Amino acid sequence: MIEATDQSTALVTLREVGARVVDLIAAIDNLDRPVPGLEWTVGDVAAHILIEVRAYAEAVGGSLAAIAVYVPEVDGYSRRMAAMTHGTLKAEPRRTPAELSAAVRDELQAFLRAVGGRAGTDTVETPWYGANETITVRTAVSLQIGEMLIHGLDIARGLGRPWPITPAEALQVICPSTLAMMPKVVDAPRVRGYDDLYRVNFRGGPRIGFRFTNGSIDVQDWSSWKQRAAVTLSADPVAFLLLAYGRKGQWPLIAQGKLVAYGRKPWLALQMRGLFVNP
Repeated sequence: MIEATDQSTALVTLREVGARVVDLIAAIDNLDRPVPGLEWTVGDVAAHILIEVRAYAEAVGGSLAAIAVYVPEVDGYSRRMAAMTHGTLKAEPRRTPAELSAAVRDELQAFLRAVGGRAGTDTVETPWYGANETITVRTAVSLQIGEMLIHGLDIARGLGRPWPITPAEALQVICPSTLAMMPKVVDAPRVRGYDDLYRVNFRGGPRIGFRFTNGSIDVQDWSSWKQRAAVTLSADPVAFLLLAYGRKGQWPLIAQGKLVAYGRKPWLALQMRGLFVNP
């Protein structure tokens, strides 16, 4: 596992970011405000945060009964996630901003309590990603930081408010959760036949390498690879996070110097985002 921090530090970050999200939801003046770039309203996003953190609290706690009824029996990561999200949002009762804020706070506390009794290497069942899919507790913590940061950004954009994300916060999402999720979201048919080694240097963070093999992907710390990369990407962590979550396109980030590719095949970096499916 490639980590930017240990689990105890990540839990501190999750508490801090979660508190910001709770306050932001409480400040919503109109739940029907649209979110730029999404089909959701700020109320939809707040409800999704509530549902998502509740599902993880139950999963880490060892009980999937409440969420299991919403897990669709369909193939494909994107289809499965879209169907589950639609079903849970439809079933979630309409709440006021104050009620949503309090509910998110309570579910986040439930998640933190559940994690407190588990080792980071313990596995958690996550059937919404696919049949028999699991992640580690450590990855779940990192994912929750990402959900809070990205969906907090969505709500802030809908409200016209600032939502800063620091490089340190972004790295705690990327390492380990974004890297751990890459094998789950790789577009297997599209990458079948690819056989190039990619290197990503996160500014102020780790260097990782990944290679597609037979439609799957192998992600390791760069020190594990004993060969030359076909392309190297120097990435600002916040820019990489926003690109990975589909909140920014690559061209503005390239123009700003936040993503810089070089090596024998620098054009491969331009194709990279398209090799993974959108959640």
